[in-house]
Amino acid sequence: MRGGLARVGNQKPRARENTLAGQVKALNARLTKLEGEREFVQGQLGNTQRKSQALQLDIKELSAKIDYQKIQVGRLIVSLDRERSNRYVKLMARAENAFDLAVKTRDLDTIQGVNLEVIAELKDNVARLSAKNLEYVGVIAKLNEYQRKLEVNAWTSRGTACN
Repeated sequence: MRGGLARVGNQKPRARENTLAGQVKALNARLTKLEGEREFVQGQLGNTQRKSQALQLDIKELSAKIDYQKIQVGRLIVSLDRERSNRYVKLMARAENAFDLAVKTRDLDTIQGVNLEVIAELKDNVARLSAKNLEYVGVIAKLNEYQRKLEVNAWTSRGTACN
């Protein structure tokens, strides 16, 4: 009888050992999964950081270009006002007839139109900068999301390792 009781007594520790071994196996599988997720999120974080840096560079370049163009436009406006008033006075003085005045005025307007292209380009660059800034805000939000995921993953991994 003693031998039979010994076997039954040994089965309880084995069952517990098997249960614990199963739990350890499940925890290791969970830990492996979390590590894979962490690596994926770190990869996404790296990609997003690179995109963020590229956007910062684009924004910096566009801002510098816009600053330069604003200076150009300011000079252009002063120059246009000065030239327009001088040219129209000269045209009116030199015009032999109304047709001559109309042709010369049209030519002046054409030259002015070319100068106004600089202003249109400035407006285009300001719009592009605005779009880049919005894209940058989105990338920063994504970056923050990935960092939160990494933090949650780290806490979950620690909790799994402690259990």
